[in-house]
Amino acid sequence: MMSEFSNINVIKLWGVCFVGKPLCILLEYMDKGDLQEFLQLKNPQVSETGLPLKHQVSFARQVANGMVYLSDRRLVHRDIATRNCLVNALMQVKISDFGLARYLGQGDYYVGSKNEKVPIRWTAPEALWHYKFTTYSDVWSYGVLTWEIFSYAEQPYTGMTLEQVFLETQQGHQLPCPEDTPVAMYNIMKSCWSLNEMSRPSFQTLNSHLSDLETGIHRQQRLSSSSC
Repeated sequence: MMSEFSNINVIKLWGVCFVGKPLCILLEYMDKGDLQEFLQLKNPQVSETGLPLKHQVSFARQVANGMVYLSDRRLVHRDIATRNCLVNALMQVKISDFGLARYLGQGDYYVGSKNEKVPIRWTAPEALWHYKFTTYSDVWSYGVLTWEIFSYAEQPYTGMTLEQVFLETQQGHQLPCPEDTPVAMYNIMKSCWSLNEMSRPSFQTLNSHLSDLETGIHRQQRLSSSSC
């Protein structure tokens, strides 16, 4: 399945080695490593500059674009998080790690097993409670990933146990707005966390909104530059 992927925001598989152990896969080189570590290194608390807003919005938009591609191919990723995205020298972000991904086929959802280990802090309530995974449960996870981008990969629901996350997200508890996050961006995150999965935006809608937001930021920067 991975060998057929062809999207600028999805990792490219170049080959697989079945000789000897462990089995190995060869992926395109992403020299800045995973997005989680990249963000932590750019945290203003440990870095002099942090990340420009345009890069943060671009990262979110790129992941949404990759998810449009995957969802169109009837795949649920089930583990959308910054640790599972890679960054290259051109500041391109690519979705990786398809260990939990499943093909939906002709159905609308995949039913997991209660014995599966899923990333609770990133997983939608209906998937935690009923093992029901859909494109819209991926949208919930994407909202958490976007929160990670703007919090510089802080752990979601810091100070809460996994049990508390499990119970309180089902009651509507949402992550707080990260510092210096634009209201429009936080509203996008919150829309991903609707308890009614059908009220969450599609990845196509998210990609469109973020493209508009990214364009607006670039336009504003050009105007500021010309006025100087």
